[in-house]
Amino acid sequence: MAYSEVQTTYGGGEGQYSITGVAFDPLEDLLWTANAGGYVSSFYGTSTERYSSFASFLAPAAGLLTLPSGVLSFSSDTVRLHSRQGLCQMTLNHGSMEQLICATSSQQGTTVWLGGAQSNIVELDVTFGGVNRATSCPGNYTVLRCHQDRLLCAGTNTGQVAIHDTRSLEVVHSMSPHGGSVSDLDVTDNIMVTCGWSQRQMERHLMVYDLRMYRPLVPYQVPISPSVVRFVPACGTSVLVLDQTGQFQICNPCGVATSSIEQYQLSLMENVECCTATLSTNSHFLAFGDSSGGIHFWGHSSEGSFNNFSQPCEMPNDRQELRELDINDYSAPLSSIPVPWSNEPLLSDLPRETYKYHVRADPPIDPAVLNSMKVNGFVGYAPVPRNGRRRNQMPYQDERKDRKGKKHSYDIATDLSPMKRGVTDVTKNIPKCYRPVNMRYSRFGQADFDFKSYNLTKFAGLEIDIPNAYCNSLLQVFYFLEPLKVAMQNHFCELPCCLACELGFLFNMLDITSDEPCLASNFLRAFRFLPEASVLGLVFKKDIDATAQLGQLIQRWSRFVLQQLLNSTQPRMDPYAQAAGQSPRLPPSIISRLFTSTFLTIETCKSCGSEERRPYSSLQWSMTYPRPRVDEMRKEGRPVARSFSDVLCGSVMREQAIQSQCTACQATDSKKLTRVLREMPHVLCINCQADGSVEQEFWKQQQELALESLQSNGAAHGLLWKPWLPSSLRVYRSGEDLCLEDSTTMDGPRSERSVGVQSAASGIYYDLMASVAHVDDQETAGALVAHIKVSSHYHQKKENTDSTSWYVFNDFLVHPVTQDAATDFSNEWKVPCILFYVRRDLGRLHELSVSQRQDPNVLNASLPRANPLVAQMVHPVRPLQVDELPKRQMLVGLDAEFVVLNQEEAELNIDGTETTIKPSCLSLARITAVRGQSRLQGVPFIDDYIATTETVVDYLTKYSGIQHGDLDPTISTKHLVTLKQAYRKLKFLVDQGVCFVGHGLKKDFRVINIVVPANQVLDTVELFRLPNQRYVSLRFLAWFFLNQHIQSVVHDSAEDALTAVTLYRRYLSLRQQNQLPGAIKELYEAGRTHNWQVPSAPSS
Repeated sequence: MAYSEVQTTYGGGEGQYSITGVAFDPLEDLLWTANAGGYVSSFYGTSTERYSSFASFLAPAAGLLTLPSGVLSFSSDTVRLHSRQGLCQMTLNHGSMEQLICATSSQQGTTVWLGGAQSNIVELDVTFGGVNRATSCPGNYTVLRCHQDRLLCAGTNTGQVAIHDTRSLEVVHSMSPHGGSVSDLDVTDNIMVTCGWSQRQMERHLMVYDLRMYRPLVPYQVPISPSVVRFVPACGTSVLVLDQTGQFQICNPCGVATSSIEQYQLSLMENVECCTATLSTNSHFLAFGDSSGGIHFWGHSSEGSFNNFSQPCEMPNDRQELRELDINDYSAPLSSIPVPWSNEPLLSDLPRETYKYHVRADPPIDPAVLNSMKVNGFVGYAPVPRNGRRRNQMPYQDERKDRKGKKHSYDIATDLSPMKRGVTDVTKNIPKCYRPVNMRYSRFGQADFDFKSYNLTKFAGLEIDIPNAYCNSLLQVFYFLEPLKVAMQNHFCELPCCLACELGFLFNMLDITSDEPCLASNFLRAFRFLPEASVLGLVFKKDIDATAQLGQLIQRWSRFVLQQLLNSTQPRMDPYAQAAGQSPRLPPSIISRLFTSTFLTIETCKSCGSEERRPYSSLQWSMTYPRPRVDEMRKEGRPVARSFSDVLCGSVMREQAIQSQCTACQATDSKKLTRVLREMPHVLCINCQADGSVEQEFWKQQQELALESLQSNGAAHGLLWKPWLPSSLRVYRSGEDLCLEDSTTMDGPRSERSVGVQSAASGIYYDLMASVAHVDDQETAGALVAHIKVSSHYHQKKENTDSTSWYVFNDFLVHPVTQDAATDFSNEWKVPCILFYVRRDLGRLHELSVSQRQDPNVLNASLPRANPLVAQMVHPVRPLQVDELPKRQMLVGLDAEFVVLNQEEAELNIDGTETTIKPSCLSLARITAVRGQSRLQGVPFIDDYIATTETVVDYLTKYSGIQHGDLDPTISTKHLVTLKQAYRKLKFLVDQGVCFVGHGLKKDFRVINIVVPANQVLDTVELFRLPNQRYVSLRFLAWFFLNQHIQSVVHDSAEDALTAVTLYRRYLSLRQQNQLPGAIKELYEAGRTHNWQVPSAPSS
C-alpha cells in the first residue's frame, strides 16, 4: 500500500508548540492532536478542516487517547475527558499521579492505565470517573500498550519491558531488549516490537518477541534510527518505523528477508524533529506531528474515510438569517429582533402615567403542604409536594386566547421526557404529554430506564412494549371505577383464562405500586387465548401498524371485554338445584348493575295500529350523528347548533321505519320502530363513533357554536370557556320514559324530550368521569390516552390528600390536566372514542370493601394428570403443616425459571454495537419455594412446573434446567399447574406478609407479573454488593461464602432457593459480627483475581 503526502497543517493552539500526541478517532472521521501548550485540537476529514480546539491544561499536555466516550488528555498530574465538541466531562487529579508520561486503554475504552516517572501505575475507570487502584511498578515507564485486555506491556527508562496482568496489575514477566531507555513499543496478535536506545545512541534494529512464550525472535535491522513503531492494522505484522529526522518506512519484521520495504521522507523544516505518529483504523491514512507544531497528513489517496464504518460528525448549526416578523405573530421571540444602541428614549419606555402597577396575590398554599406541616415555635416545616414545584416557582401560563376566545391552559406542557422526542410539522402542535411514548433499552434492559421523569404522581402507569397494549387507557379507566375495581378484586373462579380474575390481579398491582409502571402481561395473555378475540380482529401478534384505526379498535375492544366480564361474573345456578327442577332467581352480575341500560322497543303497524313491545338491554350506548341535516344547513352556509344530550338521545331513542310482517293483520307494510329508555345504568359508557371526517367536523362545529354563544351570553355569567361536551348530565322521568339534558346548559336549543319539565328539580345527575381519546399524529397509528377524574378516595390512599383532580394517562406517562382537556375535542389531532359518565351517588350504591380470601389450600392446587402412566408420580415436596402456615415476616426461599416465547429484537448500529428494540418475551416455567425457618428449613413446599400450550422458542436448559416436554400436560412427568394457579400461590404468600429470600428477585417478579412490597424482599444480589459495582452471581457467592459448588451442570431452582436462604443466614452472621463490609471487599478482590469465574471443584 503506497502512501503520499496529502497536506500539512498547523496543529492548533496559541504559539508554535511541539506536538506531544496525535491519534485518529475510532468512531468518526476526526484527527486529534495535543501539544506542549496544553491545547487539544481536532481536524475533520481528509481536508483537515478545523473541527474543535480547546485549552485542556495550562501546563504541557503529555499525550492523549481517543475513546468512544470522547478524547482523554493528560498532563503530568491531571487527566481530563472532553466530548468531541470540547465540553469537559471529567477532571481527575489524584495523589498517585505525580509525573505522567504515557497511557493506554482497553479495547472498549472503559479502563485507562497511566504511568510515567513515578513509582506506581494508575488504573482509571472512565465510566465512573475515578481511580480504581494504584499499584507499584518496577521502574519509570516511558510507554504503555494494552494487549487484548489481558496483558499490559510497559517500557521503562532502563531498557526493560514489564508485562502486567490487567486483572491484578502484577508483573508476570519482564525482559531487557535495550541497554538504554525504551523509546516505543507496539503489540498485535501475539507479537511485540520495541525500539530504544543503547548506552550511547539510538539502536538501529527492532526487537521482536513472541508473547505466547515470552521468548525473543530474530531482531530486525533497519537503515534508520527508529524512535516510533506502529503496527499497520490492515497489513498483518507490517510495522511503521519512524525516526526523528522524518524518515519512515513500512517493513515486516516477521516476514521473509526478501520482503519489500517502502521508504518515505517527511518535509520538515531545518532543526525540526518528528515527535509522534499514528495510523487510521483502516490503515488508509497516516499522521505525523513535529516539534514546530506541524501536522503532516499522508494517505494512499486524497479522499476517503478514516474508519471502515465511520459515524457522522455532529456539525455546528448554520447561522440563521434574520427572517421577517409579522407584527401580529405573538409566538416570535422579541430577542430575535436586532435593536441598535440608542441614547434616546425608546418607544417602549412609556410614561409612568400611562400604566399602573398591579401586585400579584400570593398563590394559596397547597393543602398537602398544610396537612404535612410540622410547627416548631412560629416556623412551619413541610416537605416539597409531589408535583415537584416549590413555593417560589410558578408555571408560565399564556393568557392569550385564540380567535374563538378559548384559553388553552392545558396546551402548556413541559417536556417530561429525558430524551429528545422527534417533533415534526405534524406533531409540533400536539402537547408532549399526548404524544406517543416509547421505551429505549440499554444492555441492562429496562432496569435503567427513567420512568419517574414521565410520571411525577403516585398513580402507576402501564408499560407498552408487549403485544395488544393498546388497551392500556381503558384498563386505567376500569381501575379508577371503584365499584368495578373492588368487584374484580373480590372475584375468583377456577377457569384457567378468566379476564375478571386477571383484571383483579392487575388492579391489586396498581394498588400496591406507586413509583414504577405495571405490566399487564398476564391479563393480555389470557385475552390472547380467547378465540373470539382473534376472530373479531382484536389480537395482534406484533406491534400495530400505522394503518390501524385505533379509535374503532378500542371501541370494539371495550364492547367485547365488557361482555366477557359479564359472562365471567354472572352467578351460576347450583347444578343440584337445577337437576331437581328448581329455578331460584339469581342476583344480577356486578357488570350488569354497573353498565346495563334497559330499553323498550315498540313496533307500530301502520295498517292496523297494533303495537308489539319487547324489552332489550345494552352495556354501551353508541352515538349517531344527524348527517343529512348538517349537510343541508351547510348548503345555506351555517350549521345547526345542537346540545350534546339532544344528539345522544337521538342516537338511542330514535324512530325509524322498518319492513316487517304484522302478527295481527298479517300485513307486510312498513312499521314504525320506536325505542324508549326505561332504566339507566350506574355507569354510562358511550361509544362516540367519531372516526370519520364528517363526525369529527360535527364535533368541531358544535364546539365553535358553543363558543359563539359564550361570547354573546357567557360574559354575563363570568365564563371564559364553555365546552360542547357537558361535564354533567341530568336524567329525569317524563311519564314512564326517561329523558336526558345537559345539566351545564344555560341557554341555546334543548332537546324536545325535555320541553315542559325543565323546571323540575328532581332527577339523577351523572358526572363525566373519564374520556378516552385517539391522538392522531397523521404519521403513525397514534396513541390512545385517557382523561380520568381521580376521586378523593384514590388520592387519600396514594398521596394522603383529600382532593379530586384530572389526569391524562398515556401508557406509563401520567400528567395532571384541567377538566377542559377532558372535554375539549376541537383540535384535529384529538378524536373522542369513549365517554364514561357515573352517577354522583355511585359510592352509596355498591360495596366498596375488598374481602381477602385467605385459603391455605391454594398452596396445594395442581393440574389433573392427562398422562395415566405418570398419574401416580410422587410430588417431591412436603406441604406445610398447620404450625408452618405462612405468617408475617416468615422467611421463604424463592427461585423461578423461565423459557423464551419470542426472541429479542435488536438492530445493529454502524459502530458494530447492538441496540435492543424489544426485549425477549419470557414465560414462567418453574417456581420453587423452600422453608426459610422451622425444623424443616430448606425443604421445598412448592415446586411446580407451569403447563403451557404456547410455542417455546428456547427452553434455556443450561440456565433453567427445563427440557423439552416438561411443560406439555400430555407427556410431562413433572408436577404441573396452570399459570393462574402458580400466580395465586405466590399472591397468597405476598398477602400473608412473608419475606422472600432469593437472588435476582426483581427480574423474577417482573416476569411473573406480580408486585411485592419492598419490605418483603431480601435479595442476595443486593445484600452482597458494593455501591456502583457489578452484581455478583449466586454461583460465585456460594463458592466464596459457603465453599459450595452449585449450578455445575444446569440450574436447579430448588438448589438456588436453598442456597439463597443459606447466604442470607451468612449475611446476618457477618453483620452481627461487624465483618460484613470487609467480607464484601474481599469478595470483589477475589472476583477480580479469578475474573469472576468459580474455580473448578476439587476431584473427590
